[in-house]
Amino acid sequence: GHSFPTRRSSDLRNYSCKSTLKITYIGPLEKYKGISLLFNALQRLLKTNINNWNLNIYGSSENINTEPFREKVKVNGTYDYSKLEYIFKNTDVLVVPSIWYETFGYIALEAFSYGVPVIVTQFVGFKDMIDDGITGIIIKPSEDVLYNKLQTLIKNRSILSRINDNIIKLSSIYTMEKHTKDVMKLYTALVKI
Repeated sequence: GHSFPTRRSSDLRNYSCKSTLKITYIGPLEKYKGISLLFNALQRLLKTNINNWNLNIYGSSENINTEPFREKVKVNGTYDYSKLEYIFKNTDVLVVPSIWYETFGYIALEAFSYGVPVIVTQFVGFKDMIDDGITGIIIKPSEDVLYNKLQTLIKNRSILSRINDNIIKLSSIYTMEKHTKDVMKLYTALVKI
């Protein structure tokens, strides 16, 4: 089972507009996961001369073309669970750009447990755990919206600082243990009906 790391004070991140915005995508590169949505938004950033970002992809990647991005997009292949801490230490924002209904979205919960801000679409179950604009960012699965959101974050890092700060201040991080108890409660209630 997954055990979630306890918070460390080092989870308070330093977001500076001078540094490159480190975007991370973790998961399979299937169509429904919205990777092309993310790629299209990033291509538009490049076209409008917004270059102060890079993307790290962790996932199986046979048929992914990063050629147009040159060194901006790095495909790292699948990752080992033990590498998550390293990955999240080097992430400013995790993007979960699903264009189809997803189950819960555990990778977003993992990011949360490291104090990493997440952009999720409305199709990701984890959105229910997020207070939009306060502990995360929920968007329509639209290239325009994602492009505008990334552009805003690249120019104004204080938004991410605030979200990071708010995640850390959350007194009760929604842990797997609590999630399991809630699900069990739900099932028990349904069985009684």
